[in-house]
Amino acid sequence: MFKKTITASLTFVLFSLMSCFAKENLKIKDFCKINIGTKRADIEKFIGKPQEKLKSNFIYNLDYECKMKLIYKNDKLNKILFIDPCKREYQLKSNQTSISSTAKTGILPSGPNQKNRTISINDFCKVKEGMTYNKVVNLIGPNTGSIGFGMAWDVYEFPDSSYMKLWYNNNNLAFFNFVDCCNREYASVN
Repeated sequence: MFKKTITASLTFVLFSLMSCFAKENLKIKDFCKINIGTKRADIEKFIGKPQEKLKSNFIYNLDYECKMKLIYKNDKLNKILFIDPCKREYQLKSNQTSISSTAKTGILPSGPNQKNRTISINDFCKVKEGMTYNKVVNLIGPNTGSIGFGMAWDVYEFPDSSYMKLWYNNNNLAFFNFVDCCNREYASVN
């Protein structure tokens, strides 16, 4: 009888903990189907409860020390923000896929300097607006492609098909945006 009670208690505790850990390793692609205007209850059914809650900000942990911040107004999703490992925030521009993503000119072939080179979001912690093109290339290497009509953006693609878009004005970095693996674009807000 005692063993059954302990076994039942441990089973209950383990299943309780499993639901806590089940949503710990969310990926950016888990947020692809979440759109502005969706009810909080529907979102939590799909991706689970957030790891942090600050007022109307609900924070979910992702891989590579990244986070997603969902902001609600009247219990409906008002904003989606991607937070990189350096704590920079990028706000989702639209539920629609990035128009410029269709204009991607492709990944450059691996040259002698790019063999076995993997770029990650963490590499961009060193990059700041205002840096010169040469300084950015010295820090993270040459771009892996380009995007755009008329106004070309340098692209640095990550293994999960998400990427950073960098645009230079007079040889100085003016903007860099994050595009997730669903081709939705997030503009840097800080």
